[in-house]
Amino acid sequence: MDKRDLAIRQLRAAFERRPKRPLPPPLPFRQEATVLRLRWFHFIESMACYGLSRGDPDGFRTFLDLDVPEDTLGETVLRALDASRFIPPGDPAFDSVMRASMREPDPLLDAFEAEALRRAGVQTRATLYRGSVAVDVARQEGQITVSASPSRGIAAWGKEKGFPHPDIVLAETAAPVEIGRAVNAAIAPLL
Repeated sequence: MDKRDLAIRQLRAAFERRPKRPLPPPLPFRQEATVLRLRWFHFIESMACYGLSRGDPDGFRTFLDLDVPEDTLGETVLRALDASRFIPPGDPAFDSVMRASMREPDPLLDAFEAEALRRAGVQTRATLYRGSVAVDVARQEGQITVSASPSRGIAAWGKEKGFPHPDIVLAETAAPVEIGRAVNAAIAPLL
């Protein structure tokens, strides 16, 4: 045995003696929906979630008029939350849904944009997204959290540093009208 083989064997033995880090605990169950408020209408979509969330190819999505009553808006958001899927690692859908490449074209986004451009009667994505607000609605551990973010470009939203508008937290048993009111309240300061 030469010195190189001996060094490799010693390194392997040292590596095997090192304590192994435990796996992190699994994330708690949650469901999410997104309400996208454009200048012409609302678009509501259920999300597939684990660490991050993304549009669910098998989920719920619909368009609503801007003047929809709060109870109808809340009922639709609840429908989207009910259709939301929590997909942990090990689930058969994890690789196809949660690990879908961010570099590849997103067929859900493409289909939404084509329909939204047609409904709005505009030609460009920049015009479509100008002045939009994204509202994330999450149901987890007995409560519903409503969080709004202003547009930061084409198909991008995010809170600004020092954002003064806090999240709205409701009980999981909140009535549809309360959820619709919370969504509208989250959107209002950003218009």
